[in-house]
Amino acid sequence: MNAPELPQFTYSNKKVDQLLSDELYSHAYGTVFIHTVFGLLVAVIFFSKVNTIFLGLWLGVLLANMLIRYTFIRVWLKSSTEERKKSWMRYMAFGTSLTSGVLWASSVAFLDFHSLPFESLALSLMVMSLAASAALYSAYFIPAFYLSVVPYIGSHLVYHILHFSFVSMVVSSVLMVFLVMLHGQAKRLHGTHRNKIIQTLKNEFLIARLEETNLKLNESSRTDFLTKMLNRRSFDEALKRAWRVYQNKQQPISLIMCDIDHFKHVNDTFGHIVGDKVLVRVANNIKQQIRSEDLLFRYGGEEFVIMLYDTTIAEAEVIAEKIRHKVMNDPIEMEGNLESITLSLGVSSKVPVKGFNSLDLLNESDLMLYKSKQNGRNKVTSVRDESK
Repeated sequence: MNAPELPQFTYSNKKVDQLLSDELYSHAYGTVFIHTVFGLLVAVIFFSKVNTIFLGLWLGVLLANMLIRYTFIRVWLKSSTEERKKSWMRYMAFGTSLTSGVLWASSVAFLDFHSLPFESLALSLMVMSLAASAALYSAYFIPAFYLSVVPYIGSHLVYHILHFSFVSMVVSSVLMVFLVMLHGQAKRLHGTHRNKIIQTLKNEFLIARLEETNLKLNESSRTDFLTKMLNRRSFDEALKRAWRVYQNKQQPISLIMCDIDHFKHVNDTFGHIVGDKVLVRVANNIKQQIRSEDLLFRYGGEEFVIMLYDTTIAEAEVIAEKIRHKVMNDPIEMEGNLESITLSLGVSSKVPVKGFNSLDLLNESDLMLYKSKQNGRNKVTSVRDESK
């Protein structure tokens, strides 16, 4: 029999992109701050030196865009994954990024290296600083690079190319190299961020599989592998727990101990495969005759024990008789012949009180089982019978 294949780790690019965009906006507050500060600096530096109306309009749009972007980032960070998939959020993220790119690209209108050399140099340095910070920021999500860094540098590149001169060509070359370097750095950082996200997903997958495996191991340690019923370990824990709980409730707990009659003969005559078949059939028949709240355990070998909560000795006797009849009247095929299987059962019941413990209840039901076997098997014996 081939071993079952273990689940393999897989991931979707869509999921990774979603997590990368989440990371993008978790680092977005800094961009709002630097854009606002640089915008105000531009207004101070160029005030009364360029067209005041255009400068005021440019600054007003920039500050309004930063306010909208700040509000949007706050909403984004508080939103669930499903809410972030809504179209208006995608449009807002695209729109505010595009507006920033257009605004700083249009700032070339303030450049005049002949009349305002120091002011123009200051603006160029600010734009290059914004481009450098944007390249680091947009490394989480490369499309953001083309909405911000490219317009910033591209507009200044075009400006110097149009002012054809030796100096402008040198500056254009420097800007081109700077843009290529930023793009390369952004791509490398993007790969690092992406691998980190994938590794995080893989770790989560492995942790989930480990927890699932531990759960299965824990379940298997409390379940009989053959009959799929609870085992002796589970019984010991459940009996102690029930004894504590029902000690407060002052309600009875009943046990029914069951033993398959002549089970060794079945194994010796028909083999262990048939013996296993008998164990499974008996366990299933018992399960059918008890209530959903009752618990069935394979106590060991051919022995089963049933724990009945809030059940009197009389009620337990009725259930035991139902089980005995059900098993006896469901013969099993053995080498072409139908063979009847019978059970010997012992029933006991106690209200947990001081002076007794759970072992007293167990020993009493075991003693009743012994008496059933001693008195001819295929019968139910309870402590009430013994007291008569």
